[in-house]
Amino acid sequence: MGFDWFLFFYPALQAFINGQSPYSLTDFVTPPWMLPVLAPLAFMPPLGGALLVDVLAFTGLAALCRKHQMFWAVLPLALCYPMLMLLWNAQLEGFVLWGLVVGPTPLGFFLLMSKPQVAGLVGLIWMLEAWQTGSWRRVLWLAGPTTGLAVLFVGLYPEWLGVIGQAAQRTYTANGFPYSVALGVASLVFAVRHKREEWAALATLLLVPYANVQSWMAALTLLTARYRVEGTSAALASWILAFYLEPTRW
Repeated sequence: MGFDWFLFFYPALQAFINGQSPYSLTDFVTPPWMLPVLAPLAFMPPLGGALLVDVLAFTGLAALCRKHQMFWAVLPLALCYPMLMLLWNAQLEGFVLWGLVVGPTPLGFFLLMSKPQVAGLVGLIWMLEAWQTGSWRRVLWLAGPTTGLAVLFVGLYPEWLGVIGQAAQRTYTANGFPYSVALGVASLVFAVRHKREEWAALATLLLVPYANVQSWMAALTLLTARYRVEGTSAALASWILAFYLEPTRW
Protein backbone atom coordinates (compact mmCIF):
# COMPACT_ATOMS: atom_id res chain seq x y z
CA MET A 1 0.00 0.00 0.00
CA GLY A 2 1.15 3.53 -0.79
CA PHE A 3 3.58 2.56 -3.54
CA ASP A 4 3.60 5.95 -5.28
CA TRP A 5 3.56 7.78 -1.97
CA PHE A 6 6.73 6.09 -0.77
CA LEU A 7 8.45 6.32 -4.15
CA PHE A 8 7.46 9.80 -5.38
CA PHE A 9 5.32 11.90 -3.05
CA TYR A 10 7.21 11.57 0.21
CA PRO A 11 10.67 12.35 -1.28
CA ALA A 12 9.20 15.26 -3.25
CA LEU A 13 7.53 16.75 -0.18
CA GLN A 14 10.74 16.37 1.79
CA ALA A 15 12.50 18.34 -0.95
CA PHE A 16 9.77 21.01 -0.87
CA ILE A 17 9.91 21.64 2.88
CA ASN A 18 13.71 21.78 2.66
CA GLY A 19 13.61 24.53 0.06
CA GLN A 20 14.49 22.34 -2.92
CA SER A 21 12.54 21.74 -6.10
CA PRO A 22 10.37 18.61 -5.87
CA TYR A 23 10.41 18.43 -9.67
CA SER A 24 14.06 17.52 -9.77
CA LEU A 25 12.94 14.03 -8.72
CA THR A 26 11.78 11.37 -11.14
CA ASP A 27 8.08 11.06 -12.05
CA PHE A 28 6.68 13.62 -9.60
CA VAL A 29 4.05 15.46 -11.67
CA THR A 30 1.63 16.79 -9.02
CA PRO A 31 0.63 20.42 -9.74
CA PRO A 32 2.73 22.88 -7.71
CA TRP A 33 -0.34 24.57 -6.22
CA MET A 34 -0.96 21.35 -4.30
CA LEU A 35 2.43 21.47 -2.55
CA PRO A 36 1.31 23.64 0.42
CA VAL A 37 -1.72 21.38 0.92
CA LEU A 38 0.39 18.22 0.98
CA ALA A 39 3.33 19.71 2.89
CA PRO A 40 2.03 18.81 6.40
CA LEU A 41 2.13 15.14 5.39
CA ALA A 42 5.89 15.45 4.98
CA PHE A 43 6.17 15.62 8.77
CA MET A 44 4.41 12.27 9.17
CA PRO A 45 5.95 8.83 8.66
CA PRO A 46 5.50 7.77 5.02
CA LEU A 47 3.03 5.03 5.93
CA GLY A 48 0.95 7.49 7.94
CA GLY A 49 0.77 9.91 5.03
CA ALA A 50 -0.19 7.14 2.62
CA LEU A 51 -2.94 5.90 4.94
CA LEU A 52 -4.32 9.42 5.34
CA VAL A 53 -4.47 9.90 1.57
CA ASP A 54 -6.21 6.53 1.20
CA VAL A 55 -8.76 7.44 3.88
CA LEU A 56 -9.42 10.66 1.97
CA ALA A 57 -10.03 8.64 -1.20
CA PHE A 58 -12.39 6.14 0.40
CA THR A 59 -14.40 8.75 2.29
CA GLY A 60 -14.56 10.86 -0.87
CA LEU A 61 -16.01 7.91 -2.77
CA ALA A 62 -18.55 7.25 -0.01
CA ALA A 63 -19.53 10.92 0.22
CA LEU A 64 -19.97 11.24 -3.55
CA CYS A 65 -22.15 8.12 -3.62
CA ARG A 66 -24.22 9.53 -0.77
CA LYS A 67 -24.57 12.87 -2.56
CA HIS A 68 -26.03 11.08 -5.57
CA GLN A 69 -28.29 8.92 -3.38
CA MET A 70 -26.60 5.67 -4.34
CA PHE A 71 -24.83 4.64 -1.16
CA TRP A 72 -25.32 1.03 -2.25
CA ALA A 73 -22.74 1.67 -4.99
CA VAL A 74 -19.92 2.17 -2.50
CA LEU A 75 -19.25 -1.57 -2.37
CA PRO A 76 -18.93 -2.34 -6.11
CA LEU A 77 -17.02 0.88 -6.74
CA ALA A 78 -14.70 0.31 -3.79
CA LEU A 79 -13.92 -3.17 -5.11
CA CYS A 80 -13.29 -2.15 -8.72
CA TYR A 81 -9.80 -2.24 -10.17
CA PRO A 82 -9.30 1.57 -10.48
CA MET A 83 -10.13 2.01 -6.78
CA LEU A 84 -7.79 -0.79 -5.79
CA MET A 85 -4.98 0.87 -7.76
CA LEU A 86 -5.83 4.22 -6.19
CA LEU A 87 -5.47 2.79 -2.70
CA TRP A 88 -2.40 0.75 -3.63
CA ASN A 89 -0.60 3.80 -4.99
CA ALA A 90 -1.96 6.37 -2.48
CA GLN A 91 -2.58 8.81 -5.32
CA LEU A 92 -4.54 12.07 -5.11
CA GLU A 93 -7.83 11.22 -6.84
CA GLY A 94 -9.46 11.44 -3.41
CA PHE A 95 -9.07 15.22 -3.57
CA VAL A 96 -10.94 15.21 -6.89
CA LEU A 97 -13.73 13.06 -5.43
CA TRP A 98 -14.13 15.51 -2.58
CA GLY A 99 -14.13 18.38 -5.07
CA LEU A 100 -17.10 16.76 -6.81
CA VAL A 101 -18.79 16.36 -3.43
CA VAL A 102 -18.29 20.02 -2.49
CA GLY A 103 -19.47 21.12 -5.92
CA PRO A 104 -19.18 24.46 -7.75
CA THR A 105 -17.55 26.58 -5.06
CA PRO A 106 -14.01 28.00 -4.85
CA LEU A 107 -13.00 25.11 -2.57
CA GLY A 108 -14.64 22.52 -4.81
CA PHE A 109 -12.95 23.99 -7.88
CA PHE A 110 -9.56 23.93 -6.17
CA LEU A 111 -9.96 20.29 -5.14
CA LEU A 112 -11.15 19.39 -8.64
CA MET A 113 -7.97 20.90 -10.06
CA SER A 114 -5.71 18.93 -7.72
CA LYS A 115 -5.39 16.54 -10.69
CA PRO A 116 -6.80 18.37 -13.73
CA GLN A 117 -6.31 15.34 -15.98
CA VAL A 118 -8.85 13.34 -13.94
CA ALA A 119 -12.02 15.44 -14.23
CA GLY A 120 -10.86 18.96 -15.00
CA LEU A 121 -13.47 19.61 -17.70
CA VAL A 122 -16.17 19.34 -15.04
CA GLY A 123 -14.81 22.74 -14.02
CA LEU A 124 -15.76 24.01 -17.48
CA ILE A 125 -19.36 22.94 -16.87
CA TRP A 126 -19.30 24.74 -13.52
CA MET A 127 -17.94 27.91 -15.14
CA LEU A 128 -20.59 27.82 -17.87
CA GLU A 129 -23.31 27.47 -15.25
CA ALA A 130 -21.74 30.29 -13.23
CA TRP A 131 -21.71 32.50 -16.32
CA GLN A 132 -25.37 31.81 -17.02
CA THR A 133 -26.44 32.54 -13.44
CA GLY A 134 -24.15 35.38 -12.43
CA SER A 135 -22.08 36.62 -15.40
CA TRP A 136 -18.29 36.96 -15.26
CA ARG A 137 -18.24 37.94 -11.57
CA ARG A 138 -19.58 34.53 -10.63
CA VAL A 139 -16.99 32.84 -12.84
CA LEU A 140 -14.25 34.91 -11.21
CA TRP A 141 -15.56 33.97 -7.76
CA LEU A 142 -15.53 30.29 -8.72
CA ALA A 143 -12.25 29.92 -10.59
CA GLY A 144 -10.29 33.03 -9.65
CA PRO A 145 -8.62 31.77 -6.43
CA THR A 146 -7.42 28.53 -8.01
CA THR A 147 -6.26 30.31 -11.15
CA GLY A 148 -4.31 32.82 -9.07
CA LEU A 149 -2.64 30.09 -7.03
CA ALA A 150 -1.82 28.14 -10.19
CA VAL A 151 -0.17 31.16 -11.82
CA LEU A 152 1.80 31.90 -8.63
CA PHE A 153 3.11 28.38 -8.07
CA VAL A 154 3.82 27.64 -11.73
CA GLY A 155 5.84 30.86 -11.68
CA LEU A 156 7.75 29.52 -8.69
CA TYR A 157 8.23 26.08 -10.24
CA PRO A 158 8.26 26.55 -14.04
CA GLU A 159 10.10 23.25 -14.40
CA TRP A 160 6.77 21.54 -13.69
CA LEU A 161 5.71 22.35 -17.26
CA GLY A 162 8.65 20.37 -18.59
CA VAL A 163 7.80 17.45 -16.32
CA ILE A 164 4.22 17.45 -17.61
CA GLY A 165 5.51 17.46 -21.17
CA GLN A 166 7.64 14.41 -20.45
CA ALA A 167 4.70 12.61 -18.83
CA ALA A 168 2.59 13.28 -21.93
CA GLN A 169 5.12 11.39 -24.05
CA ARG A 170 4.91 8.14 -22.12
CA THR A 171 4.10 5.13 -24.22
CA TYR A 172 1.71 3.62 -21.65
CA THR A 173 -1.57 5.34 -20.98
CA ALA A 174 -4.86 4.01 -19.64
CA ASN A 175 -7.17 6.04 -21.87
CA GLY A 176 -6.32 5.05 -25.44
CA PHE A 177 -4.88 8.43 -26.42
CA PRO A 178 -4.61 9.62 -29.20
CA TYR A 179 -7.22 7.23 -30.63
CA SER A 180 -9.68 8.41 -27.98
CA VAL A 181 -9.66 12.08 -29.05
CA ALA A 182 -12.66 11.85 -31.39
CA LEU A 183 -14.78 10.23 -28.69
CA GLY A 184 -13.46 12.79 -26.21
CA VAL A 185 -14.59 15.69 -28.38
CA ALA A 186 -18.03 14.10 -28.83
CA SER A 187 -18.32 13.56 -25.07
CA LEU A 188 -17.30 17.14 -24.36
CA VAL A 189 -19.82 18.59 -26.82
CA PHE A 190 -22.56 16.48 -25.24
CA ALA A 191 -21.44 17.55 -21.76
CA VAL A 192 -21.52 21.24 -22.64
CA ARG A 193 -24.86 21.06 -24.44
CA HIS A 194 -26.58 19.22 -21.60
CA LYS A 195 -24.50 20.45 -18.61
CA ARG A 196 -23.57 16.89 -17.62
CA GLU A 197 -20.70 16.40 -15.21
CA GLU A 198 -20.26 12.70 -15.90
CA TRP A 199 -19.72 13.27 -19.62
CA ALA A 200 -17.32 16.13 -18.90
CA ALA A 201 -15.29 13.85 -16.63
CA LEU A 202 -15.24 11.16 -19.32
CA ALA A 203 -14.21 13.73 -21.94
CA THR A 204 -11.32 14.81 -19.74
CA LEU A 205 -9.91 11.30 -19.62
CA LEU A 206 -10.35 10.73 -23.34
CA LEU A 207 -8.66 14.00 -24.31
CA VAL A 208 -5.61 14.10 -22.04
CA PRO A 209 -2.42 12.49 -23.39
CA TYR A 210 -1.69 10.59 -20.20
CA ALA A 211 -3.88 8.96 -17.55
CA ASN A 212 -3.44 6.14 -15.04
CA VAL A 213 -5.92 3.40 -14.22
CA GLN A 214 -6.92 5.10 -10.96
CA SER A 215 -7.68 8.28 -12.91
CA TRP A 216 -10.95 6.66 -14.02
CA MET A 217 -12.39 6.62 -10.51
CA ALA A 218 -14.12 10.01 -10.62
CA ALA A 219 -15.68 9.50 -14.05
CA LEU A 220 -16.74 5.96 -13.19
CA THR A 221 -18.50 7.14 -10.03
CA LEU A 222 -20.30 9.97 -11.84
CA LEU A 223 -21.33 7.65 -14.68
CA THR A 224 -22.68 5.15 -12.15
CA ALA A 225 -24.73 7.92 -10.57
CA ARG A 226 -26.41 8.64 -13.91
CA TYR A 227 -26.42 5.14 -15.44
CA ARG A 228 -26.58 2.79 -12.48
CA VAL A 229 -26.70 -0.61 -14.14
CA GLU A 230 -24.17 0.32 -16.80
CA GLY A 231 -21.82 1.99 -14.32
CA THR A 232 -21.92 -0.90 -11.89
CA SER A 233 -21.30 -3.34 -14.74
CA ALA A 234 -18.29 -1.29 -15.84
CA ALA A 235 -16.92 -1.30 -12.29
CA LEU A 236 -17.13 -5.07 -12.10
CA ALA A 237 -15.79 -5.51 -15.63
CA SER A 238 -12.75 -3.38 -14.78
CA TRP A 239 -11.11 -6.53 -13.45
CA ILE A 240 -10.82 -7.73 -17.05
CA LEU A 241 -8.49 -4.78 -17.56
CA ALA A 242 -6.49 -5.86 -14.51
CA PHE A 243 -5.80 -9.32 -15.87
CA TYR A 244 -5.08 -7.95 -19.34
CA LEU A 245 -2.63 -5.25 -18.25
CA GLU A 246 -0.77 -7.05 -15.52
CA PRO A 247 -1.21 -10.81 -15.84
CA THR A 248 2.12 -11.47 -14.13
CA ARG A 249 0.73 -10.16 -10.84
CA TRP A 250 -1.87 -12.89 -10.66
